[in-house]
This record gives sequence, structure tokens and C-alpha cells, in this order.
Amino acid sequence: MSLNINQIDEYMIALVTNARGLIRESELLFKKKAYARSYTLSHIAREELAKCQILYGAGRRLIAGIDVNWKQTMKRLRDHKSKLKQETVNNAALCFIGGNEQVYNDAMQSVKASSDLRNDYKNNSLYVGVSTDGNILCPNNVIDQARAQRNLELARFALTEEVNFQSKVGKISKMDPKKLPDISKVDSMTDSEYKAILEQFSATVRNTSKK
Repeated sequence: MSLNINQIDEYMIALVTNARGLIRESELLFKKKAYARSYTLSHIAREELAKCQILYGAGRRLIAGIDVNWKQTMKRLRDHKSKLKQETVNNAALCFIGGNEQVYNDAMQSVKASSDLRNDYKNNSLYVGVSTDGNILCPNNVIDQARAQRNLELARFALTEEVNFQSKVGKISKMDPKKLPDISKVDSMTDSEYKAILEQFSATVRNTSKK
């Protein structure tokens, strides 16, 4: 299955709408002190928002005339850990664009470990499990108020950032590839080249927001 540019635009808007609803419902559960289930919904909201950047990457490829591996892209949109990795990369990129290169470097080094841990917490917020030392893990014992509140705050932050991002860059179908950074070498970029792309993107967004 593949998507065209207009479908990608529509998909990204729908993801934001769904994430907003999930966060609202998570807030209701949190007020009722149903912390484990509140965590579940805010976690899913963050996964939905991470999918936006997976789609953005595919859309940028399309308008740049670069082949999109749709089989891999669709798999990433379904795979939980892949979406969590994407969110970590997104946050790292935001830190770099904001001028904090050290946080970016640290985050990029811990992408896999972070996604594994967060996926475990998501599962533990729903299901009874067993720890490595044999203890029975019940959702309400694993997810406390503080953890649920922190995840809800991160979901709100992710929503705000994605809404701002889509507002600044506009629809992919309306983009002029000649005014965007060259991504023709995206599949073979070194770390320094990727950072250069982030710097160019940051400048593009700043210039766009001034208009």
C-alpha cells in the first residue's frame, strides 16, 4: 500500500485530532485517579503524534523525487517500538534546533533503550505481568500518580509541538521542494550531515514563520 501527498496531509491532520482526543480522555481518567489507564491513553497519544513525523519523512521524499519504501513505512506506522524511537529522535532534533547539542547527542545514543523501556511501561499499564525476579506486576502498582502525570505532560508537549510544526511548515502538498534542504543523500548521511540538515530546516522554519 502507498499514499499520495494529499493522503499524507489528511493522515497527519487526523493523527493530531485523535491524539487530542486521547489526551482529553487521559485527563479525565487521571482526575478519577485511574492512573494506569490514564498512562495508557497518553502513551498512545504520543505514538500517534510520532507517526506524523514518519509520514512527514515519506512526504518529503515524494516531493523531492526520492523513492519511498512503502512496505517499510507502513510497518513503522504499525510497530510500537518504531514509533517510540521516532518520538525520541523527534525530541532530540528539537533539542538540537533549540541549540542544545549535548542533549541531542545523549538522546540519540539511548534511542533503543528508551523505546524498550517505554514500551514495557505501556504494557504494564494494561496487563498483569511478572518481573525478572518473580514479582507479580499489577498495573496500579507499576504506574503511580507521578508517572501518569509526567506522561500526560509529555503527551501535551508532543501535541503542542506537532501542531506548531504543522502550522509553520504547512501542508506537504503545498511545499516548494526548491526552497527546502536537499535530502537526496538522506539514506547515507553521516551524523554531521544530518545535523547540517537540521540546521537548514531550523532556518527554513524560522523564515517561514516570519512571513
